[in-house]
Amino acid sequence: MDYIIIKVKQILPFQFSFLYKYVDDIICGLPQDKIDYTLKTFNSIHNKLQFTVELEENQGVPFLDTKIIRNKENKLIIDWYTKPTNSGRYINYNSNHILIQKINTLKGMKNRIMKISHHTLIHKNLLKLSTMFIDNGFPKTLVKKILFNSNTFSNINNNSLNNIISSTSNFSNTIPINTPNSHDNNNLFKYTRIPYIPNLTHKLIKVLQHEQIKFAFYNMSPLKKIFTKLKDKTNKFMKSNVIYCVPCNNCSNIYIGLTTNWLKTRISTHKSDIRTMKNRCALSIHAINNNHSFDFDNTSILNSSNKLSTLKLMEMVEINKQINNTVNFKSDIENLHVIYANLLSIYNNIHS
Repeated sequence: MDYIIIKVKQILPFQFSFLYKYVDDIICGLPQDKIDYTLKTFNSIHNKLQFTVELEENQGVPFLDTKIIRNKENKLIIDWYTKPTNSGRYINYNSNHILIQKINTLKGMKNRIMKISHHTLIHKNLLKLSTMFIDNGFPKTLVKKILFNSNTFSNINNNSLNNIISSTSNFSNTIPINTPNSHDNNNLFKYTRIPYIPNLTHKLIKVLQHEQIKFAFYNMSPLKKIFTKLKDKTNKFMKSNVIYCVPCNNCSNIYIGLTTNWLKTRISTHKSDIRTMKNRCALSIHAINNNHSFDFDNTSILNSSNKLSTLKLMEMVEINKQINNTVNFKSDIENLHVIYANLLSIYNNIHS
């Protein structure tokens, strides 16, 4: 992207008033009658890199999660921006998450607005944010306390905060908020995670509390347990980087192989070798010498890895595990370390 911008600047007969970029998003100021010419110049650098333009509308133009506004004094100010398609969904107050996580989400969004927005637009954006979080089940008292009374909020103690929550919520039991000590040395602590279970986890914390242990909580009801998988499973013959097993139709032997290509491509190669009588591997040799056929439709995947060295080790391990009924060559496992060989020998004896 930097290369394209440099080339465009060299071609254009004028200077940008300003230009900022983030990855592939660019915002810039230029003469109104030069917009089409500038867009054409950007698109001329590379035929596979084509840009679109979004013009100023109502004295403003969106850029990422901000909106750059030209005010009456012809100065640029920044506003917090959400797309028209934004659902306004954040963590729901009634969700199965620890209380501090919900509060920190609201405080984090407030800090975002405070840093992004021009001071004349902060109050308007905080009102918008409060509506969003109230729609997500947050108590109005809590939202207003955090967004519009930050000084008071920062000075109240944990008990009074819990009273605010419990008085405006259906949940009577809440986990007290632990305010971190700025003098704490994180190196002195050990961290461990425990599941968050309403009305139970906070009781466990009191029992397990230790000066050198800090607890993190995780949700036992993630969204993946609620929603069905949207993607279909990948067909096994379209998988790559796998260890596969092909059974023989005429005997109890199997062939174990490795491929980094699609499995269907490797299967096609095996079929071609048998058809053209090429002794490229143990599978084709067994089929040709014994006049046997292999059941390629029932090929199974034993293991997979994106690292070739790991795949080679997996292949040797799988062959060694089935050493008595594979058509593979003995040389296929000659590089297997003696430690693995001994362990697999014990494994085979146990399962034989």
